[in-house]
Amino acid sequence: MVISEFIWAIRDPYNILIQVAGHFKQTKTGAWIEAVVNVVISITLVWKYGLVGVAIGTLVAMTIRGIEFMFYSARHILKRKLRYNWKYVLIIISEFFIILLLKRLLPEVEITNYFEWIGQAFKITAIAAVTVVIINVIAYKKEVNEVMNFIKNKLKGTNTDNGRI
Repeated sequence: MVISEFIWAIRDPYNILIQVAGHFKQTKTGAWIEAVVNVVISITLVWKYGLVGVAIGTLVAMTIRGIEFMFYSARHILKRKLRYNWKYVLIIISEFFIILLLKRLLPEVEITNYFEWIGQAFKITAIAAVTVVIINVIAYKKEVNEVMNFIKNKLKGTNTDNGRI
């Protein structure tokens, strides 16, 4: 189920892009395919694997739909090469595995209460946040510079406004 949510998080920006562009009718066939694949695989696997079979069906169907969203948005909305979408996905997957590796380097802690659990969650969240920021600054250097320049220009512009920010 966690992997299915991970796939959902990757595909959601493409879904939102398609919705905002008003292209939901053009992609409704993919929605039917996703539903059919999910139901068929889930029913097939639920007998042998229980809820894990349903999760596998969901994962496969969402992956297929996510790939469709990537292709459609690249060709019909963004009008750019698909490699940019794959770069985005590969960066996210790389972040996931690096975070997983770094988490495994932490010493094993026996958690006996909620406070220890929350403390461990904060450590892992901090590791994840730092990892994602570093990788994104490296991978999207041009975009980060554009955002930083935009912020600097906005701050300069508002600084001259009676000294208020």
